[in-house]
Parts: sequence; structure tokens; C-alpha cells
Amino acid sequence: MTAKDENGKILLQKKKEYIHIGIDVDNYQRYGAWQIKEIIDLAIQPREVTKERFELAFPKETDKATLITRLYYYLNSSKHTLVAEDKKELSWEE
Repeated sequence: MTAKDENGKILLQKKKEYIHIGIDVDNYQRYGAWQIKEIIDLAIQPREVTKERFELAFPKETDKATLITRLYYYLNSSKHTLVAEDKKELSWEE
């Protein structure tokens, strides 16, 4: 998730990763089956909806921002696909 002001300056950037258990981003097995059974699965399951909340504190002089969220699927560290992108224009008054 990236937040930019009206001049395109990045105000905030946050990242959340979901990884299949036992395999790292380079697709190498890091844990054996006997170790995996003791790990909580943090991967997004098929057809599962996941909501994330990020709290933002913008500088006082900022009254407009553009929020861009992108969801990527990484097959490995060098191969990824953009799955979804959303862009919202926000404005507020003090």
C-alpha cells in the first residue's frame, strides 16, 4: 500500500506478505514435513477474503492523498504477477 500527496511524493509505504509454509520466496523447501505440522499456516487460502487495516498519520499540511494498493502473486523471487490494483483519491479538512 502506498500513500502519495498531490505532488506525487510518497508519504507512507506499507507491505504485508503471506507465505506458504515450508517454502521460501525462492521456492526452496526450508522445513521438513515433521516441522511444518507445528507451524501455523499464514498463506491466503483459495477463495478466502482477507481484510487488512493500516493506520496512517499524514503531515498537517497535507489535505489530499492518493492511496494505491496492489496484490501480487509471487511464484518465486523473480517471477510475479499483479493480481489486483485499487487506487483511491482522498481529501479532508481539519
